[in-house]
Amino acid sequence: MASARAPFADLHVHTWFSDSSLSPAQAVEEAVAHGVGVLAIADHEGFSGSLEAEPYARAAGLAFIRAAELECTWEDKQLHILCYGARPRDPALTALAARSRRILDQMSDRLIENMKGEYPALSLEEYQEFSYDRSLGGWKGLHYLLAKGVTQTLRQGMGLYAAYGVTYEEAGFPGLGQLLKTIRRAGGRAVLAHPGHSLGQEDLGALERQVEALVERGLEGVECHYPLHGPDTTAMLRRLCLEKGLLITAGSDCHGTFGRTRVGEMDVERDMLRLEGLL
Repeated sequence: MASARAPFADLHVHTWFSDSSLSPAQAVEEAVAHGVGVLAIADHEGFSGSLEAEPYARAAGLAFIRAAELECTWEDKQLHILCYGARPRDPALTALAARSRRILDQMSDRLIENMKGEYPALSLEEYQEFSYDRSLGGWKGLHYLLAKGVTQTLRQGMGLYAAYGVTYEEAGFPGLGQLLKTIRRAGGRAVLAHPGHSLGQEDLGALERQVEALVERGLEGVECHYPLHGPDTTAMLRRLCLEKGLLITAGSDCHGTFGRTRVGEMDVERDMLRLEGLL
């Protein structure tokens, strides 16, 4: 059996409560199999996966942090904020997450509507009655397009949203300030997910300035270790966090078979992180 003394940490794992193929129990099994001793389940727009996984993780002897990955807008960008350690049933936080979940679902509704002229076999009414197997990962809109023969793979459907004018930036997600305030009032800590992926890592100076601006707005940590971060990006983010006393986290962003990473992907040892107040 693994335990909290196992060397690695992964604080960004998804389950089928959002868009992964893994059940919460399977996510914990994967953590144990890959030497992860500190785990956080961080599903999109909700804590259900985290709450279901927690007893499995505790029974396996893992250190566990309740989490969710929440969407927000900042200037002209869409950001993902990892919320750690908040009260998962806090009324304001659950209401905000539920609203963002509805926005995500409505994006697929709009996509179906926008595509109907070119693909007359698509029907919003049919789509609303459509169901799919969560163990395959992805989300309802992707499965519907695949079932109707519009796409050949689930991931192929992801690019159709922007192609048909359905973008995250214009969907109506809460602003950064509102989200950070809500997380803080719920007793949580706000960590910027995959900044090198979201904000770009070609110009490290520009990335550093953007992260510093977010810290000034109330950000409390950065996911420095991420599969798509280059070594220079990781080093810069770690230095910035150490200088400013921020949380340092690591995440695989594992989505099971729907993604390209495994739980504990980078074998980051927990001693490399700063998790003060979370464990």
